Amino acid sequence: MVVAIYEPKWFIHVLSVLRERNIFFSHYYTRDEVPYGSILYTDYSLFSEEVAGRSDILVFYDPTHDCRILEKAILASYLKDIYNELVVGVDPGRRIGYIVIGDGEYIIHGMGEYIDLIHVVNYLKKCVPAERIIIRVGSRHRGIELASILKKDTGVKVEIVSEDDTTPSSIKIDDARLLGSRIGRIKPFREKDVYAAYKIAMKKGIEVV
Repeated sequence: MVVAIYEPKWFIHVLSVLRERNIFFSHYYTRDEVPYGSILYTDYSLFSEEVAGRSDILVFYDPTHDCRILEKAILASYLKDIYNELVVGVDPGRRIGYIVIGDGEYIIHGMGEYIDLIHVVNYLKKCVPAERIIIRVGSRHRGIELASILKKDTGVKVEIVSEDDTTPSSIKIDDARLLGSRIGRIKPFREKDVYAAYKIAMKKGIEVV
């Protein structure tokens, strides 16, 4: 992806998102320096007009800084228009660990309060093109209660998942390394709650009705 953003705050935000997603990007300098077949994401009409003669460049013009356009540009970098499935894995506890996986690809993770999780789900609903969203919640630490509240507050499909074999201590070091190659920003033995959330996201559960 080639980034050509004029507004400084949005520029910083976009770079933060791309780095979090492990998406390779470069900066725009001139039309002729844009690699063949690139995706150009820009908020400035001049940049969009400059590359108009390059039919090999896919331009995402976003003058209003719309999260939906940014997410569409990111999807295009995966050669996709939409995710088939977004899965939010949730590890309940005093602080909630969560991770979002889109068709097997890492999107975001974090630790926080319930309201932080709601903000993430609302962002997915508003901004990220997806056929369906599923929230999978671990069954321990009042997980069933949390799942019921999430179902009510978000309106998306919620499943309860067994937490057997979801902690780093329950797997071999080689398995942890393999998972680390898939979700490189998560360190299983340092971010145990987020790691557990990832394992929860990957397991089928029982739907909350």
